[in-house]
Amino acid sequence: MKRKTVLIGIIASVMLCIISIVIITKQEFSTYIILDNEGDAATDEHMIDHLLCKDFAAVSKEDRKVDSYHFSSSETLYKKGGRVYIGEEKKKLVMALPLFMNGGKAVYCYDDGILAITNQFEFVETYQGLYISNGISFNQDMERAYRETFLLLQLNNGTFCNSMELEVSVSALLECVLPQNSIIRFNEDEIRYYSLEDGRFELHSISNLGSSSKIQINDESYGYYDFLEKLGLYSMNDVKEDDEIEESESYQESKKGEKNPNEPTSIEDVATSDESSQQSATETTDEKKEKVVTLEKDSKETPSTNKDSKDNEKENQDI
Repeated sequence: MKRKTVLIGIIASVMLCIISIVIITKQEFSTYIILDNEGDAATDEHMIDHLLCKDFAAVSKEDRKVDSYHFSSSETLYKKGGRVYIGEEKKKLVMALPLFMNGGKAVYCYDDGILAITNQFEFVETYQGLYISNGISFNQDMERAYRETFLLLQLNNGTFCNSMELEVSVSALLECVLPQNSIIRFNEDEIRYYSLEDGRFELHSISNLGSSSKIQINDESYGYYDFLEKLGLYSMNDVKEDDEIEESESYQESKKGEKNPNEPTSIEDVATSDESSQQSATETTDEKKEKVVTLEKDSKETPSTNKDSKDNEKENQDI
């Protein structure tokens, strides 16, 4: 009995030591990647909050500009507790966003989870160490990675990054161009995005988008809602045309306050309406029976009609 107790105590002590080592290891920084090129990183967590919030006007003008963290070649990325940090200051990177290289002309995937979208709107998994610039992908040795041309990257927080310029035509008179490698959130009637400008990420909004709006990328033009459908964001059946939305709203407004003359206003009326509905249902059943009898009579008379028509055809042939 004493031996079993001692053995259990030893096993418990060993397990406790292993758990302690794992916890201590997770709390320490470990070297993850040493970067080969200079670039900019997003380290302000509020960027995603501002990008995903409902009301763009609620974001102050000061908060719409966020400084990037500029790094040089040979900069080190660290990992700790599932998060990635950069530089000796151990700046925490914004999750899901890639690194922006060469002044924002290319992006670097330092982690898994990003999907690249081809010009056929096929989704391809990326991997750590992949560069993408103007739709072309490269490995760290600068050799071509994929044959496909990539229009966008889908990030694992639901936002997108355009690997080439994206032109938005709100109407025939208003057009906007999103610089390549902007961080984009597509909404039903708005596009909100961050673009890297002079060492800062600046937040912009394009509103009043609808069924007449267009998206142009890689010399191809798409209707806005068709483009969203190809990205898997919306179903065309769920997105109403602008005139349909206006019509439905005006119709609902005109119906406010109107009463249905047949609508019951008391318990007695409810009972009366139930009796009348049952009576009408009985009458409808009787009418159906009469129709069935009539159809049976007609079907019985049909063969003679067909016979007369055959006799007429025979007479015509004899003539």
